[in-house]
Amino acid sequence: TRKLNCFDYISALILNASNTVMSYNTLASSIASEGCKSVSKQALQKAMVKGEFLNCFEIIFRDVLLSKLNLNSVKLTGKYKRIIIQDSTIIKLPGRLFEKFSGVCNGFVQVANARMQLAVNILSNTIVHYSLNSYSDNDIKVAGELAIQADDLILRDRGYFSISEIKRIIKLKASFIYRYKHGIHYCDSETGIPINLLKKLRKTKATCLTVKLCN
Repeated sequence: TRKLNCFDYISALILNASNTVMSYNTLASSIASEGCKSVSKQALQKAMVKGEFLNCFEIIFRDVLLSKLNLNSVKLTGKYKRIIIQDSTIIKLPGRLFEKFSGVCNGFVQVANARMQLAVNILSNTIVHYSLNSYSDNDIKVAGELAIQADDLILRDRGYFSISEIKRIIKLKASFIYRYKHGIHYCDSETGIPINLLKKLRKTKATCLTVKLCN
């Protein structure tokens, strides 16, 4: 039995999330006022840097996020062991975090932004990867962080598209679907001649081709 439980830590963080400055002193004050439990800032710091606290926070984050995604209604079957959808979003942060999460900076404005990566397996309704990175860590840069297994199907936007990443997916015996990225040419697998996709798709609404990718 400990003086503080998980709820005490999480509620204190939520209560102070909108503060200009969050410190262990303000967290300790919040716990004392809300739960009538006295704790020192040193004790909070010691507890909140432990792996157990980070694991607890990760589990809560995953559960809350999955409840918002409402994936329970998705029921899919097929040859793939996992179907993973990956995307990212930009989160605006307080300006004091600019050194850690740099964003737009010019002579008039300095903005701190973070880029949140999220990958969800829609067959099991689980989050297989997420990270909070600097704004400058774009999708291509972090694409290789996703752990891919054989018989996965990876669904991504064009921001993750790179020939080296596609080679990695194929080497791991997984499949992928990307949105078309401008500047990439589909060439005949034998002759190497670029294929006019628009011309082909005007003749038929769907086509299946084995191609080479060319920049």
